[in-house]
Amino acid sequence: MPLRIFIDFDYDGTLAPNFTGPNADISQWVQEASIQLGAESGDLAARVGVCEITVNNADRRFSPAITDYYPGKLRPGKPIKVEWIEGMSAYPLFRGFLQAITPLPDRYGERRSVLRCIDWIGVLAAAQLELPLREAVRSDQLLRDVVNYALNAPAASGRFDFNGNPGNNDTVTINGTTYTFKTAISLPNDVLIGADRYLTADHLLAAINGWDGAGTTYHLSTTRPAFIRAAYTDSTFRAVIDDDPVRYYRMGESGGSTATDLGSNAAHGTYSGVTLGVSGALTNDPDSAVSLDGVDDYVTLPTLDLKHRSFSIEAWIKPSSSPPAQQAIFGCFSALTTRQELDLFVYSDGSVQLSFYGGEVVTAAAGTVLFGAGWYHLVATHDASTGETNLYVNGALSASDMLGDFEGDNPTLSIGVTLPVFGPFKGAIDDLALYLRALDATEIAAHFASFSAPFGLTLTSTLKGSIGNSFTFSDSSTAISSSGVNLSGGVDLPVSQSSYQTGTQTFDFAGDEWTAQRTTALDAAREIAYSEFGRLYVNRGGTLTFESGEAKFKDGILTPALTVGAANEIVELVGAESDSDIHNSVRVEFTPRSTSSTGVVARINASVKVPGKWGALNSDPNLNIIVRPDGGQTVVSLPFTDPDTGQPIGAKDLILPPEPVTDWTANERNDGLGVEYTTYTPPQLFFTVAQKASGVDVYIRNIALGPLYIRKLQIRGTRITRYDRQAAVREDVASITRYGRRIRTVTLPLLSDANTAAALAEYLIGRYAGSTYRVRSATIRNLHTLAGVNVFSIEIGSAVALSEYQTTFSNPVPKLRVSGIDYHFKVGGEFSVRWHLEAIDDINYGVYDASASQYDLSQYGV
Repeated sequence: MPLRIFIDFDYDGTLAPNFTGPNADISQWVQEASIQLGAESGDLAARVGVCEITVNNADRRFSPAITDYYPGKLRPGKPIKVEWIEGMSAYPLFRGFLQAITPLPDRYGERRSVLRCIDWIGVLAAAQLELPLREAVRSDQLLRDVVNYALNAPAASGRFDFNGNPGNNDTVTINGTTYTFKTAISLPNDVLIGADRYLTADHLLAAINGWDGAGTTYHLSTTRPAFIRAAYTDSTFRAVIDDDPVRYYRMGESGGSTATDLGSNAAHGTYSGVTLGVSGALTNDPDSAVSLDGVDDYVTLPTLDLKHRSFSIEAWIKPSSSPPAQQAIFGCFSALTTRQELDLFVYSDGSVQLSFYGGEVVTAAAGTVLFGAGWYHLVATHDASTGETNLYVNGALSASDMLGDFEGDNPTLSIGVTLPVFGPFKGAIDDLALYLRALDATEIAAHFASFSAPFGLTLTSTLKGSIGNSFTFSDSSTAISSSGVNLSGGVDLPVSQSSYQTGTQTFDFAGDEWTAQRTTALDAAREIAYSEFGRLYVNRGGTLTFESGEAKFKDGILTPALTVGAANEIVELVGAESDSDIHNSVRVEFTPRSTSSTGVVARINASVKVPGKWGALNSDPNLNIIVRPDGGQTVVSLPFTDPDTGQPIGAKDLILPPEPVTDWTANERNDGLGVEYTTYTPPQLFFTVAQKASGVDVYIRNIALGPLYIRKLQIRGTRITRYDRQAAVREDVASITRYGRRIRTVTLPLLSDANTAAALAEYLIGRYAGSTYRVRSATIRNLHTLAGVNVFSIEIGSAVALSEYQTTFSNPVPKLRVSGIDYHFKVGGEFSVRWHLEAIDDINYGVYDASASQYDLSQYGV
C-alpha cells in the first residue's frame, strides 16, 4: 500500500520535526488508517482533525510500557506525518501529533494497537486561555494572539542595562511611554533617583509594572507602557539578592574605607590597605573588585552569630601568581578552640579547604585553582541539621564531608585574612556573600551561570509572538544602555505552519470574556471565525489556516481542480433539496460595547489573611515556628465584575497599586478591632497586580511578624460595559408566505457593529430564502484518479465541479468548494476518499460603505 506514516520519536518540542530517522517510518506495521480533516459542509470552523491508525502489535513495539523498540519515546506529543506515495509524487494527507497510544490485548485473536493523532485544531482544543485585553484588534491579529498563547510562543524582549546611576532628567522610553529620572518627583512618569543604581532600577521597575511606591518612588499619575512588563535581568546581583543573603559585599566602591553590605543586615565592613576599583569578576557588570597584596591587606566585618547554624560562604577569587602557602578567603574567629575558628582557604597547590580549628575539614583537590589564571567562583555550605558540608567550584560540587557546627560566640569576621592576622590573600576578591542557610546545588549553579549577565531590567511583551518585535524602547542616559531599538525574539507558532488572511473585521474589545476556567483556545478561535464569518481549518499539510470573510466571495473566480460530468456515475454524491435548508427570517445578534467612567471593577467582600514572617511549621515537631525572611504571601484572584449588577465586565487603565484606605484596609485582627496596619510606617504590606483581560491576580506580601487581615480589597479602573444584545433582522416575505417562517439566528460573539450585522443578515437572506439543491459530500472508492486528476491532490479549499446522472444533472456543472476531507485505508489497498462540500457563493456581496449607503463590491474584485 502506498500509504506512508512517519513518527518523530526523538522530538523534544524544541526543534522542527525530523521524519528521516531510522525508526521514523512505521508504514510496514499499519493495518488500517482513518483521517478526518477540516469542516463538514456549511461549518465555518473545522472539526478537530483526527487520524486513527491501527498497527500490528504482535511484537509489542507499540505498547508504551514496553521499552524494547522505542525506549521512553512512544509518548503523546510526538509529531506524525501521513503521506500517499504515487510514482515520484508524495501527497500529504495529515500532519499532527500523537494524542494517545492504546494497545488492544488479544482482541479477536490479533494483537493490535491504535495510535490516535490530532492536528493543530486539537491542540487548541486542549489549551486553556487567558489574554491581555485587546482593543481595536483585527480578527487575524487576534487569532494569532490566541494561537501564540495556546502554544506558549516566545515573547519579544529587550534589556536596559544599568552601568551606573542615571542623572537628573535622564529618560527611558518604552513603547511610547517616557519615564524621567528625577532627584525629586513632581510630574507624571517621574521616577525617583535612588542612592545607587540598584534602588533607581527598583523605582523604574515599580513604575513600569504599577507596583508599590506610587507617590514616593514614582509619580502617582504614572502610566504603564502598553503590552510590556519589566523584571530584573538574571544578573549575579539579582540571583544573590533573591536568595536572601544576610551579608553581601560587592566591594565595588571607588574610594573610602567602607565596604557596603547590600544584604539584609546592612552591616558594613571596613577596608584595611586594599586597592579599590580593580576589574571585577562579572564580565558585563561594571562593578569593580578589591585587590589584596598578600601581606597586610584585608576587610573586617561586623560579627555574625553562626553558632550551631547552617551557613553558606560565597565569593569570587582571582589568586595571583607566586602564591603564599596558605591564603584565607574568609575567616570567622572566636578562639583557638575546637570549632571556634572557621576559615575558607586556598593553598599553593591549588586545593581549596573549609576548615574548623581542631582538624575538621572538607577539601577540594590540588589543582582545583590555578594561580594567575583568572576568576573562580567558590561556595562553601554547611547544613546544621545533617552536618553535610560541601565545597562548590565554578558551580559544580568539588568536595563533600560531614562536619560539626561552628560553636564560637561573637566571632570576628574578615575577608582576605584570618584574624588575628594570619594567611593573607594575594590577588582579587569580588562579591562575597554570607547566608544563614545551606544553598542548594541549583541555586549555586544559577549564581555561577549568571556571571556574564548585566545588571538591569528585562522588558517583555505581554503579547506573545512576533507582534512584540514592533515595540520600541530607548534611553537618553550615559548610565543606561539599551540592548536594541526594538524588542526582539518574538516568534509566531506554529513555525511555518500557519496562514492567516487579513481580516475584514476589527473588534473594539476582545479577551475580557475568555477565562482559563471556562475557555479553551479553540473556543476563542471559533468565536473569531464566527465573528469574521470567515473559515478556520488545518489543511492536509498541517497548516493552520484562517480565511477572512472576503474569501467566500472570491471563490467564484477559482478554476476547478477537478471536473466530473453528469454522465459519470463513479462519484457518490450526497445532497438534497430540502426545506430544512431554507431560512427566510434571519436574526444576526451582536453586543454593543463601550467604556464608562473610572470606578470599582473588582472587589472581594471577605477578608484576606496574609501570613507574616512567622508561621506554624507543622512538618517539624521540634520547631514551632518558621521564619520567612521575605515575609508571607497570599494571592487573590478577582474577576472584573460590575459591583452594582454582579455581572462580568471588562476593565482597562487600572489604578495600580491599590491605594490604602481607598482600596484596602489592614488589621492584625479579622474583626478589625486590633492594631491598624493600613497606613503603618514603614509599610508592612506590598501589592503586586498581574492584569488579564478578564480579571486580576493580586499578590499581597506581608513583612510584619504576624498575619494581617486585608479588608475591603478592591481594584479601580475604567469599566468596559457590555450592553444588552441587539439583533439585525431581515425577512423574505415571499419565502415566508410559501414555506412558512423559518428562522436562523447567527451570533457574532466579538462584534459590536450594527452595520456589519445588517449586511450579514442581508447576505444570508439572499442565499437561503429560496429552495435549491445542495450537495453536501462526494465519496470516491478505490480510484486513484478521476477525470485525469489524482484524487489525493485535492486540498481543503479546492474548487471542484461535480455532477452525476441522478443527483446534479445540470450544464454547466456547478462549482463546489471542499471544506473537509475524510480518508479511510485498509491493508490490502482498499481506500475511500470523502469530500465535504459547500456551494460556492454566487451572490455579489461586499463591505457596507456607510457613507455611500451601499455595498462596496470593488473590495472583492467583482
